[in-house]
Amino acid sequence: MKNSITFYRDRFLVAMLLLLLWGTARSEEAPPVTIPPLTNLAADLDAVRTTGRPLLLIFSAEHCFYCERLKESIIKPMLRSGDYDDRVIIRLIELDGYETITGADGNAIEPPELARRHDVRVTPTVLLLGAEGEELAPRQLGINNEDYYGAYLDDAIAQAIDKLRGKPEASRGSD
Repeated sequence: MKNSITFYRDRFLVAMLLLLLWGTARSEEAPPVTIPPLTNLAADLDAVRTTGRPLLLIFSAEHCFYCERLKESIIKPMLRSGDYDDRVIIRLIELDGYETITGADGNAIEPPELARRHDVRVTPTVLLLGAEGEELAPRQLGINNEDYYGAYLDDAIAQAIDKLRGKPEASRGSD
């Protein structure tokens, strides 16, 4: 009888240890994060004026494999890290979405029309805009290598911030 109690006790302890380890492993997973959608361009451009942070617009499409790679591998980790919270305002535009956006002029605009006005022809496209809706850095078209894309995007964000703060472009040049 004693061996049977020991046997079940040991199994119970092993099961509890496995549950504990499983729960710890699950808690280390990255927390879910959502990329804020663009709903009011006029308000976001006002925020650029007041905060001095450029507006990063991601033009995406629902069934675009490269858009998903960009969002999952680059943009969501940026948001999750918190390192960009005081550097840039990030917004997502789903071109095949049904949401109407308040445009820069305060009037309603559909996502495809906004893309046309900004000459966006491929997805994903990332723009960095100033308070007047002007592009502050070279746009990022597509994504082919996540290893380098993050560096290109960081450089574009730095260029946009420098332009907003009135720093000359030569100050970021190579030696």
